[in-house]
Amino acid sequence: MKECTDYVFGSMLRVTRKRMGLSQSELTELTGVPNIGHYETGMRLPNYETLLTFCVKMKVSPSLLMFGAAAWERDLQNRASIEPITQALLTTCRQLAIAQEALIEVTDEASPDSDVYGIADIALYSIKKAGERIDTPKQQ
Repeated sequence: MKECTDYVFGSMLRVTRKRMGLSQSELTELTGVPNIGHYETGMRLPNYETLLTFCVKMKVSPSLLMFGAAAWERDLQNRASIEPITQALLTTCRQLAIAQEALIEVTDEASPDSDVYGIADIALYSIKKAGERIDTPKQQ
């Protein structure tokens, strides 16, 4: 089972890359870091040097990439105003992160052959798929 930080880092790296309009190979060119897909899927977490490389080249804070929406929200709250749509998205991200953490705890504590484990695992899979749907452009 992946740790929550794996998922948060990978998701935030993917979102930030897409906001910059970069493909994975273009991000590799920019940063010199190979196998971007391994980081985005949570298969791999960066060491300190790699994290700093991502942050400097992508112009984001380490807290945004490592801790996700909560850190991003704190950064935004330091600004004078937050648009209502941004506030709504931040609330949704925070709720999903809380749900994901709870589901990970359930799967860590439950027996793999129990119904509770199965349901929690399905919910985690659904969260992952929802993130993939957001990142996939709609076909016309």
